[in-house]
Amino acid sequence: MPADGRFYESLSVSELLRPDSARYPAWSAALAAVPAATCPNAERAAYRESVWLPHQLLLGTETDVDDIVEAAFKVQSGAADLAGLESTEVDRLRRARSAR
Repeated sequence: MPADGRFYESLSVSELLRPDSARYPAWSAALAAVPAATCPNAERAAYRESVWLPHQLLLGTETDVDDIVEAAFKVQSGAADLAGLESTEVDRLRRARSAR
């Protein structure tokens, strides 16, 4: 079942909203002069409390959706065994979407 633990990025940390300093020097300078916004609730939801499923997974039959729910419960029940799991794919997904 395809899933992503870092599909969503909190806007406060998204590289997609940082202006290109070569194209927008005044805007970049103005942003550099103010402290970065923090959105702890959005960041917690994005990086610690959610898993994103492609919407196509939910277009199947009711049985298909039940299978997805069963798989999610299976992952949840094995969460302690999965904690700290390291792999090249996990490392890739830790990077911002724009840097992948």
